[in-house]
Amino acid sequence: MESYYYIDLGVFAIIIAIILLRRLRPRKFKKTRVFTLPSIYLVLLLFSSLGLSSLMLISLIPTGYLGYLFGMRTLENNEIRFFYRNGKLYYQWPTSITLLWSTLFIARISLYFLGLNFNQGYVANLLIDYVINLLLSVNTGLLIAASRITLQKAKKLETF
Repeated sequence: MESYYYIDLGVFAIIIAIILLRRLRPRKFKKTRVFTLPSIYLVLLLFSSLGLSSLMLISLIPTGYLGYLFGMRTLENNEIRFFYRNGKLYYQWPTSITLLWSTLFIARISLYFLGLNFNQGYVANLLIDYVINLLLSVNTGLLIAASRITLQKAKKLETF
């Protein structure tokens, strides 16, 4: 049974590492690609938050919205880089957003695999779990804002 534990943890680590490495490189602009990863992040956040109480789960919505508003304000200052290579438009998001989300999600998954999640009922574990989910929610809002800004700026640079 314990071997499955390490296999699952290894699979999650590999998936997150692949996502992280792919996001750190400049990407060819495509409308669908811009929103695909933030959508996956949103689904991962929701699945990782399923065990939270209703009040805690509902509080993720305003924190995600705050992250979105913060992202819309800060990322418009040319934080997202655009350039042309071989006549194709490329973009690159700030490294900090991707690294922060990946680090938080690894922390969240590690809590689950180490058994330090909300199911044990310890108040400290519940608080840590909740804080990590709130931070993931804020960062997911930032990623959605980055997607929207990327789409807006790409429209100005190129016609689809």
